Amino acid sequence: MSNENNTQLEASAPQEEVHLSPQEARQKRIEISQQLLQKLSEEFPNIFPKPKDGRPVALAIGIHKQLIPIVTEWGFSAVNLRSALSWYTKQLRYQQAVVHAPHRTNLDGTEAEAIDDEHRALAKENVEKIQAILAKKNPERAKKRAEKQAQKAPKNRKPKAAKSSASAPKRTAEKAPQQTLDEKMQSLLNKFNQ
Repeated sequence: MSNENNTQLEASAPQEEVHLSPQEARQKRIEISQQLLQKLSEEFPNIFPKPKDGRPVALAIGIHKQLIPIVTEWGFSAVNLRSALSWYTKQLRYQQAVVHAPHRTNLDGTEAEAIDDEHRALAKENVEKIQAILAKKNPERAKKRAEKQAQKAPKNRKPKAAKSSASAPKRTAEKAPQQTLDEKMQSLLNKFNQ
């Protein structure tokens, strides 16, 4: 779409929203944001992955400046982009990515700046807030999630303990075969000949 069409869309949008209730206008903005994010995930799947396709990456600061010409070409406005990115970056899974990622990512997939401690701490706070909100909205689901994590914890710990003790003899055994290879070969030959 040309810039004239975008201007027409932007100019007509507020007029249409005058007839919409605040809730309907909000719903419309959400739908447009979701459409834009869908398009972004199709065009840039490594940067805007769908939940089933992987964990999101921490976006480079100022990535919206690179995206504005692209999304306007698709028929969306800068306001639509701002709304979509705002919604996207406030998600729990994005905030968790900021907490765990070592660096931010450019639109082309290259490494951008490292995530500083201030942004990481803010993301940790946001994760806690989002989890608290989700627990408050759906206490049953939060309770089930907590129980599931509690059940996983002992299961995960036992195999790890068993695994570490089981892997220790393997390490010793890996060193030992060089020393006792002839003995093992002789033992196998003896068993074979019996």
